[in-house]
Amino acid sequence: MKKVIVLSVRPQWLVKIINGEKTIEIRKSIPKNIELPCEVYLLCSKAEPYLTKIYGEYLLTKYTCDKSPDGNVEMMNGKIVAKFTLNKMNRIWQRQMLYDDFEHFYSTDDERISEKACMTDDDIEKYFGGYNKNGYAWHIDDLVIFDKPMELREFYQIDVYRNEFEEQFKRINKSPQSWCYAYIEE
Repeated sequence: MKKVIVLSVRPQWLVKIINGEKTIEIRKSIPKNIELPCEVYLLCSKAEPYLTKIYGEYLLTKYTCDKSPDGNVEMMNGKIVAKFTLNKMNRIWQRQMLYDDFEHFYSTDDERISEKACMTDDDIEKYFGGYNKNGYAWHIDDLVIFDKPMELREFYQIDVYRNEFEEQFKRINKSPQSWCYAYIEE
């Protein structure tokens, strides 16, 4: 079994990742028990709007629909639609600059990240829950979009209740709130 990360992403952000607009994912925490580089699998959360794959193109829709008989229309919410290689994570922080007016923005040591994250500084500040809150930039490299989405039940977690002396695995059946460690058969 190979250790990976399953990252839950809202549909409106996931479509930007798939289309190549969003190359940094902003998170409040980072994985600490995994070596980089690692694979990160992107799970489309079940939140609205709906991510729909229509004739190979990913679109956001207001309404859910059943899979078409010919397979050309499919709902992606609740499915793993892509993966990327996580090579780099940066701690980000708020910088304040005084000109004529107060201006703030979030950055890493080497770059302003709001454009690459497709977020405004206000979006980032709201996500972190206020000014002077720090977070992390997950850099999205080597994105692979699956022709056929994966199901969450194809991934496993360690079942700590079964046996504390050797690793026992159980299928994942509940979406992570943000992200989780997972295992996949090689």
